[in-house]
Amino acid sequence: MDLNKLVHRLIEYEFHTFVVGVKDNPENKEDIKNTIRKFVETHFNVKYDPKNPDITIIYDIGKDSFEVIIRPLYLYGKYNKYVKIPQSKWPCRVCKGRGCERCNFTGKMYQETVEDLIAKPVLEVTQGERTRFHGAGREDIDVLCYGWREFVIEVVNPKIRTIDVKELERKINEFARNKIEVRELRIVDKSWVRKVKESRKNKVYRVFIEVDDPDRVKDKIKDLEKIFKDRVIEQKTPKRVLHRRSNKLRNRKIFWVKIIKFDEGTKRLVLDIKAEAGAYIKEFVTGDEGRTRPSIQDYLKTKLKVEEMWVISFE
Repeated sequence: MDLNKLVHRLIEYEFHTFVVGVKDNPENKEDIKNTIRKFVETHFNVKYDPKNPDITIIYDIGKDSFEVIIRPLYLYGKYNKYVKIPQSKWPCRVCKGRGCERCNFTGKMYQETVEDLIAKPVLEVTQGERTRFHGAGREDIDVLCYGWREFVIEVVNPKIRTIDVKELERKINEFARNKIEVRELRIVDKSWVRKVKESRKNKVYRVFIEVDDPDRVKDKIKDLEKIFKDRVIEQKTPKRVLHRRSNKLRNRKIFWVKIIKFDEGTKRLVLDIKAEAGAYIKEFVTGDEGRTRPSIQDYLKTKLKVEEMWVISFE
């Protein structure tokens, strides 16, 4: 067993804990494991920890080779999004990520995402191979976020594990200035991926709406808040996402609607809407050609167009 091979595999990684495995089941398996264990402990001044290893070392006797598995690094945080970009990477629909003229041979539908803006400084600091982004839900590309959405970014094969998260937070915010902002960045364990992805939080949205016929609605609009207080709506999967989601009927609760502004001259209506997690707010406003009932458009009896939407808080 050439342990120098192992040194060359491990030398580029920072790690504090490790575990050893041996392929197959030789009679002297425990002796081999102990030899590797003592060598690594002494050479790298690290701790043997089968429960939470930064690195897993697997020795293949037949090939006299070592496989090294690096535990990912997980960073939790919250972000705001101030420009109209997607949350995470979208492979090009034409080439499926291989690269073509449609995507300028990048393999991506969109050249900049929330994930990209966070990942670049993270990879520079951790010297990781790539990232995986795990968000607590997602907002549409054209929806801005001012409510601090939770996320976990997973760093694959990090070479550096000890990082100054406050300094990394500063670097991300400097790199992504005026596009996104992050806060509360900290190192967590893998369980946080599930916590974040499975969390269901009610949200408050600010919706900017163009009203087709303001004269028709000026008398009805005064009762809008009362009509949609604690109201359950039925929503079929919106037409705009049917190409990637199954057609289902969902019941979602609208807790309240507040009129922020109604200007007949500019035909502008601004509403704050608090809704149950998973509600489609654009479709609650427009009705989506009858696929959402009841809707604000149905009640006001005039065509409505959502011009802009913000997520302004999470519960």
